[in-house]
Amino acid sequence: MILILPPAFVIIGLFEIWINQETIDKSFGKVSGFKKYIYSILLAATTVGGTFVSFPVANSLYHKGAGFKAIFTYITSASLALDFLLQYIFLQLSNSNLYLPEIFIEFTIHLANK
Repeated sequence: MILILPPAFVIIGLFEIWINQETIDKSFGKVSGFKKYIYSILLAATTVGGTFVSFPVANSLYHKGAGFKAIFTYITSASLALDFLLQYIFLQLSNSNLYLPEIFIEFTIHLANK
């Protein structure tokens, strides 16, 4: 985990610089409607580092103009390890011809064996 944090904080710093406030307000603000939940879940699925990284990202989203509902959705999604589930599903879909119910069964067996 210690090796993930420095690059993650560099990426958060670049996020602060590269992404302007209008983009965050349009995608995660009050005017975005239901899209903000989809974007929050997708952002949480791509965030590596768990809650150590998700809270600074949430702080950055807040200061850029994101709404509280989008931030809470992001933090909850990041805390539920949704990223592991999505990565596992995409990995299984890319390497095999399994149907979706079989993937969830394999994922459940994988979690039970940990």
